[in-house]
Amino acid sequence: MANKPAAPIPMSTEELAPWGVLAAGLLIMLGSILPWAPANTIFGSFSVAGTAGDGKITLACGLLIATLAGIYLTGNVARKTAR
Repeated sequence: MANKPAAPIPMSTEELAPWGVLAAGLLIMLGSILPWAPANTIFGSFSVAGTAGDGKITLACGLLIATLAGIYLTGNVARKTAR
């Protein structure tokens, strides 16, 4: 008789939320540097990068969000629990 693997322990929202925030920060940074508007016209092709305009601001915000989530996940900040 084969042993069944143990059932995975479900993660609570408090444990899962920081990972979602980290992923969101990384996706914001990725979206800030990728090309947003490539176009081919009869006059030629062009592309608008995500860093054009306010893309540098969103890149900095994404970096801040990802950094804070990483610090939280490494345990280098005190965690408060809900009462």
